[in-house]
Amino acid sequence: ASGKADGFGETIGFWAIPIINIFLSLFLFFLNKRPDLMNYPIPITEENAQKQYQNMSMMMRILNLSITLVFIMISYFTVKVAHDHHPQIGSIFLLLPLLIIMSPVLYFTIKSFNFK
Repeated sequence: ASGKADGFGETIGFWAIPIINIFLSLFLFFLNKRPDLMNYPIPITEENAQKQYQNMSMMMRILNLSITLVFIMISYFTVKVAHDHHPQIGSIFLLLPLLIIMSPVLYFTIKSFNFK
């Protein structure tokens, strides 16, 4: 238990993160094309439909970007650890992805209540 790697996995382990990100981005892209399939915090009426759909569309695009940034960050730290650089990621690595992903969701959810 010296802390040194004694074996390395298949390269598919490294490529799994970008592959998952591609499929997730495609899913969010196609879901964004159908705003009527999404859940909204307030009832959709004729008066607020356009604003609510625009707000949800913007949220989905920003969320897609946020998730991609988190996957890039995970890939970056994976490479750093694999090259034995021992990055000091600490607890910020646990909080930052949550903050990056949840911030747009909370912002656009609160914003949607203004379009009643």
